[in-house]
Amino acid sequence: MPTPKSHYGSAASPILHGDALIQLIDTDGGDSHLLAVNRKNGETLWKQERTRFSAGWSTPVIWSHDGKDDVVALGGSRLIAYDPQTGSPRWWVDGFPQETVNSPVVGGGMVFASSSALGGRGNDKMDPNVWREWVKMDRNGDGKLQFDEIPDEYKLVLRPELPKDHPGYAFPAPFKAMFKDSDTDKDGALSEGEMKVTAASFEEFTKPVLMAIRPGGKEDAKKSVAWELRRGIPEIPSPLYYQGTLYMVRDGGLLHLRGRSRWHGALSGAPGRPGPV
Repeated sequence: MPTPKSHYGSAASPILHGDALIQLIDTDGGDSHLLAVNRKNGETLWKQERTRFSAGWSTPVIWSHDGKDDVVALGGSRLIAYDPQTGSPRWWVDGFPQETVNSPVVGGGMVFASSSALGGRGNDKMDPNVWREWVKMDRNGDGKLQFDEIPDEYKLVLRPELPKDHPGYAFPAPFKAMFKDSDTDKDGALSEGEMKVTAASFEEFTKPVLMAIRPGGKEDAKKSVAWELRRGIPEIPSPLYYQGTLYMVRDGGLLHLRGRSRWHGALSGAPGRPGPV
């Protein structure tokens, strides 16, 4: 089995359903698919192409409801449920970021799927201080960024804690490639106001989300979404469902809960502080 092409390597684990061993293979190599093989001899049972998906790191889950089972797989921008016997898609929900790591979880009659924003952002808004970093390139001091003030190699930093040569350090496209679209008044410079418009567009494109989905959806199942959450979404750890409550933990030492006992607290050995999630 070839290694999927991606910045970070493989992460999706195989899952079992009866005699089928099911593996999600989302790749930047152009052959994303969901594969089922016979667990006894390795023979292929079915292969479902996922042509719309690039690399992802989420493991599917089996969701049993209404007397049937779904293989629920999360990928860039979309959650899809497949027939475990044939691999045929049954329903889907759009609205997820382009890169997905978390695995869906089931509980309380629903399936829960989540993903942080590009770069690991867990909340719906970007850092409001990003303009302060950009304006440091303003060599002539006019309060704007001229096209020739931006270094050709400059990229939007997503993970400043990583080495600069790490593939996840910055947005893959050069900043100048996005400059003309941001310069709405076509004066050859980027103002703080134009930056805010660009940032708002980027926020919308990469919003983190946790969705709770009821059973019964067919094809486009957006109407089956019971609720959404866009705060404190983990980048890598998947949610945990236990007795009516979802537990989520992310970088920074924050534990968020959604359910009967709604509170959040710092993971420092102290009890959780009462408050909405």
